[in-house]
Amino acid sequence: MLNSSTLSAIIGEYAAQYGGEIDVHLEHFDKDRFTVRFSGRICRSCGLETYFDGLQYMLRLGGIHVRVGPYREEKGEFIVTYYL
Repeated sequence: MLNSSTLSAIIGEYAAQYGGEIDVHLEHFDKDRFTVRFSGRICRSCGLETYFDGLQYMLRLGGIHVRVGPYREEKGEFIVTYYL
């Protein structure tokens, strides 16, 4: 069963792949969904969804299947909802 510490560890591994360019943090976690905050040097022309889908793929490699939900922008940061 997925817990917040396992999820945070996977999110940390994902963020490390960007070599400090972006920060990715777990904001909220419950049995049905969780939210993640993306910030830092995010390349908008590369496609925002690429970052969000990349985390989805990394989770899938760890056996965790999620669906990317809506996102919103707050002061240059992006809060993304993922559904379990």
